[in-house]
Amino acid sequence: MGTRHLTAVFLDGKYHVAQYGQWDGYPEGAGQNCLNFARAIAEKSARAKFADKVRKCSWATQKYINNKTSHENWQKDYPELSRDTGSDILKIINDSDRKIKLVNELEFAADGVFCEWAWVIDLDSNTFEGFKGLNNQPLSKGDRFKFLETGDKEEFYPARLITKWELDNLPTDEEFLASFKEVTENVN
Repeated sequence: MGTRHLTAVFLDGKYHVAQYGQWDGYPEGAGQNCLNFARAIAEKSARAKFADKVRKCSWATQKYINNKTSHENWQKDYPELSRDTGSDILKIINDSDRKIKLVNELEFAADGVFCEWAWVIDLDSNTFEGFKGLNNQPLSKGDRFKFLETGDKEEFYPARLITKWELDNLPTDEEFLASFKEVTENVN
């Protein structure tokens, strides 16, 4: 289902991954996928390996994107540039032996209408965080995406944190989905 979202990785005081996803961004989809990935890197050695690979990622220029996406099989050869990849970007980075160029879609978290969910793995604080879009309240100082607010009175604001977990103490699937139950019921 077309549920747009953002998958991000924060490391060394900055975002190295900010992947837009077109499909299945809700908790049972991309959220569960990110949770499963967070479980896979819960062990410190796996987390360190992933962090090293994340550090090798860089932002692609528009010229690079246009060049790579101009041939017929670009989505197969460069899935990291596709909106269809979504949260699978985490596994692509972790499994890759090459440096990966990514599209920086971080500002999508500010689109209060179209960014329905955001999932962030923060390797600096060792947390996994879930955010909900369709937020009609300004963010507080210190909120992750506060810097994306324009300062104007807006109808919708950047995605708001719903909950976060330590990577060393991740929830069960049931606990994870239950933490979003109230916000998903209020939207439907």
